[in-house]
Amino acid sequence: MILTDMIAVCVVLLALFGVVYGIRHMGSGFPARSVYCPHQKRRAIISTACHTKGGWGITIERDILQCSLLPGQPVNCDKSCLVQL
Repeated sequence: MILTDMIAVCVVLLALFGVVYGIRHMGSGFPARSVYCPHQKRRAIISTACHTKGGWGITIERDILQCSLLPGQPVNCDKSCLVQL
């Protein structure tokens, strides 16, 4: 009896972990991505605005909202790092 209870608790915890992971991974918000900036030759963390098209979590990257290489400034470069996404 104790073994089946422990298995049931583990299954519930795994299901809860899966739900939380799915919500955080495919949920709303602006995901942060790490990309290589071809102009400054450095790594940058960018926040992108995603547009979801269709079902099953298919996303198309549309625009860069923030860049760690331009803190507090609007992103006004040619955004060639979007090719990496």
